[in-house]
Amino acid sequence: MFDRIYREFTGKNITFAGIVYDSRKQVLERSFSSDLNALTHRLRDIAAGTRSGRDFTFSQLHRAIEENYRRFSSLSDLRKRNFHGNFRDGS
Repeated sequence: MFDRIYREFTGKNITFAGIVYDSRKQVLERSFSSDLNALTHRLRDIAAGTRSGRDFTFSQLHRAIEENYRRFSSLSDLRKRNFHGNFRDGS
């Protein structure tokens, strides 16, 4: 429903999930770029300790961390879900 209202209001054909995804990318790029780089360096050090992990480049690890962040449900979404993964009504 929100997607339809947003499309009608803005004229843009994008879903709410798409807006969240793009917004998280912007937050990472603008506010947490140094943290993301530090985390990637740490992951690269850990990966270098395994034979298969040595094959990953810094860029690949960076993109993987970034993608996981963007796709991870927000805590508010997780709190709204019930045991079966469905959203609760109301609160």
